[in-house]
Amino acid sequence: MKKFTYLFFVFTLLISQSCEKDESQEEEPQNENHEPTVTISPNQMIVRFEDSVLEDDRIAIRNESNVTDFKKCDCGNENIELWGIDTDILDVEQAIRGLKRRQRGRAEGDYQFSFTLPTVTNFQVPDAIIPSDIVQFTSNTLDPETVTIAVIDTGLDYRKYFDAGGLLYQDPGAPDCEPENPEHFHTSGWNFVENTGTSLDLNGHGTYVTTLITSTLEEKVIGYRIMPIQAFNENGEGSLWNIICAIGYLQRVKAEGGTIHIVNASFGGTIEKELFENDGLLSTMIGELQNDMLFITSAGNEGIDTDNSNLRHFPSGFTAENILGVGGFIEKGSDINMQPESNYGNLSIDIAVPFEGYTIQFDDPSTIDLRGTSYSAARVSALISEYYINNGKPSPINLKNQFLSTATSVSALNDSINSGRVLR
Repeated sequence: MKKFTYLFFVFTLLISQSCEKDESQEEEPQNENHEPTVTISPNQMIVRFEDSVLEDDRIAIRNESNVTDFKKCDCGNENIELWGIDTDILDVEQAIRGLKRRQRGRAEGDYQFSFTLPTVTNFQVPDAIIPSDIVQFTSNTLDPETVTIAVIDTGLDYRKYFDAGGLLYQDPGAPDCEPENPEHFHTSGWNFVENTGTSLDLNGHGTYVTTLITSTLEEKVIGYRIMPIQAFNENGEGSLWNIICAIGYLQRVKAEGGTIHIVNASFGGTIEKELFENDGLLSTMIGELQNDMLFITSAGNEGIDTDNSNLRHFPSGFTAENILGVGGFIEKGSDINMQPESNYGNLSIDIAVPFEGYTIQFDDPSTIDLRGTSYSAARVSALISEYYINNGKPSPINLKNQFLSTATSVSALNDSINSGRVLR
């Protein structure tokens, strides 16, 4: 009897251990639900008019949409407006659908939402600086072997950057949005947070991203000019409105004779896939620049499949052909895997480079360690700028395809990155 009891106990224990083992080895669902990282405005929407729509017609269209107030981008594309909607009459979704139905291309609308950049540490906020202090660091002369890069971010800590020898891009054709201000000195880019021509970084993200790009180019002896465009404040907070105004600014730079080759977009957020299906205004405007500029975008750091989960990531997941999405991998010995924090998707993410291991240094002896897909994207912006100069300055789409052809294919990443492409 005792022997039977003992055997029954052992048998029961083995079954219990087997069940626990099976549960512990069960794979986590690949399409797990996650919360979006953007906050959609309940009473605002972004609208772009066609050039041909006259002001009287614009007033009528606003009235039809129950607009309570509106404003235009303070520099760049004057056809872009931010509308406040009377939600007692209709909600934003209804206003967007109604505008599309009634205007049929004369005006198009999109949601307005806010989001935040990854947190930055070890950044010393710079002293105030006036534009006249930095005019000497702009350059109107471009050597044929120079690449021009716009960085849409938190701006730039000019003093640290200039101490390191950096130069800003200032094409004579670039828009000057303060011509009547007697104290204004037109430098480079625009600050869409404070509506000025000085994009002073009070956060650090933009300075770190820019310095990672330029330090790599300096090592490779590649000539460059940087145009900082500020769309995020000192807390790293920004909105789709600021980003769309920034793209409108780039469109105006192109229209007035300026030349930007690469746009670094180390930002983004996740949004419900139902709101993402038609890409939206931002993707349309980026695509309109496909013959002129290539956009390098970060995949994001939520560790999710942004092709097959309940969320999509913008702008890396947009379908514009001149977007190149960048994820981050981790390497252990001979094994390469996606870094667990990096978003992934074998449709939307074009290439992976290291997620971490980046360092930058200014004049002081301390070095700053960087990690995240923001810096993975910055690394690709530098590498593709080098490729651009050394390979005949191809057009944006050709540049993207030719550059991606230099990557190594890692079969273990085929489900995470388009064609499993990586660059070490």
